[in-house]
Amino acid sequence: MPNLPITYPTTLDDPRASVFPRDWGHKQDFNLTAGVTKSLWSGAELTIDGGIRRKFQQSQFFNYFPAPSFTFDPTSTESSNYVNTGMTTTSLTPRLVMTHNAFGVPNELKTGVDLYNTQYDSDRSQAPDSPIIHHYNIRQTTAAFYALNRTSIRPDLDVSYGGRVQWAGVKATDDYSSAGDPNAFFYASNPQAPPLDASEWQYAAHVGAEYRIAPMLAVFGRVARAFRFPNADERVGAGSPFFATTPANFALKTQTSHDVEGGFRVTTARFDFQSSAYVMDLNNEIHFIPAQNVDVNLDPTRRVGWENTATYRMRDDLRLHAGAAYTHATFREGAFAGKDVPLVSHWSGSAGVSWDMIGKLAVLDVTSRFWSSRYMDNDQANTQPKIPANATVDVRLGGEYERFFWSVTVQNLFDVSYFDYSIASATTPGYYAAFPQPGRTFVVRAGSTF
Repeated sequence: MPNLPITYPTTLDDPRASVFPRDWGHKQDFNLTAGVTKSLWSGAELTIDGGIRRKFQQSQFFNYFPAPSFTFDPTSTESSNYVNTGMTTTSLTPRLVMTHNAFGVPNELKTGVDLYNTQYDSDRSQAPDSPIIHHYNIRQTTAAFYALNRTSIRPDLDVSYGGRVQWAGVKATDDYSSAGDPNAFFYASNPQAPPLDASEWQYAAHVGAEYRIAPMLAVFGRVARAFRFPNADERVGAGSPFFATTPANFALKTQTSHDVEGGFRVTTARFDFQSSAYVMDLNNEIHFIPAQNVDVNLDPTRRVGWENTATYRMRDDLRLHAGAAYTHATFREGAFAGKDVPLVSHWSGSAGVSWDMIGKLAVLDVTSRFWSSRYMDNDQANTQPKIPANATVDVRLGGEYERFFWSVTVQNLFDVSYFDYSIASATTPGYYAAFPQPGRTFVVRAGSTF
């Protein structure tokens, strides 16, 4: 797959090489969760979970085209951007599962409340010991109530219906200091993101049905509306790195979708198969634009898909499994109407075998995965080369005994050279940056649960 000649070397033939050898990133996580489950009465169970997560990330990026030559220098020690981010998320999620009779037919109700609060603070400077250029401060709070009920109208017919109502409030500020910004005099517009203090309500809804025509054959369908609020990372984006003049996009709109799906399921003693097709229309889909270093809301898009999964139990200890999916994601409106949405393969799937060699003490899994070509990120016009189609094979041998587990995995068994992410130039045809994946990799794990 050719790439135009560039000033620094391409690395597709050597996944361990890098044109940015000094860039680095670190992450530290702390998680604490607790919960309790209590049976309220026969057929009713209440679960209350809560948690706190603290995440800290640091990363540094260097200028590989330093003055005065402005030519590529992989040994450059001139720092261009340093990021120091801390985020704390607290949650409380009580939920109730209840079986009951209504109008003389059995029902199962799942309902609950989700409460989340996120505090995000991120300092951006030229280097770890340099003055802070941007300090991003975001507090985002959400509160939701949901309920989903499944009614067995007849022994062969189930109907499900439910919804979710959610409120989200966000306060975001960007404290910008031009004193620490070596590029301040280049900017034609203010790189400081305007403050945001906003809230909104959203809702999701679902209606579905499953009809069992025979003991081995069932058909199903559903219609739904869904939504996704932007998170703090998406509101900030890359956050004004070296020579980036686009301010953070605090005011991202909420992504919404309407979809319809239908399919059938076959179940026998040894064979299971399911096939379904769907159409999903999205508005304000959230997408990161590398050329701008910010997340944006895309013009209306549509996904049309067909998904298939199959499992065959040759013996009680030997299973074959496979899956294949077709997805066509396009822009419905706007400047790129009719074009493919980047990074979505038309075809993808997997196939494999699982063998319980010694019960659950030793299980062998061999899985192959494949995907077709797809347009690169930043190529909404569909004019650049595609990320090539490829396939890999993973092998895992693992097991568990009471509280203990272990596994040995070989990922990318045949050492395939490939990349699954690439950014196309916004201005130069045939010019792109690809990020190779590791070759053959060995992973050993062992542990215990308490």
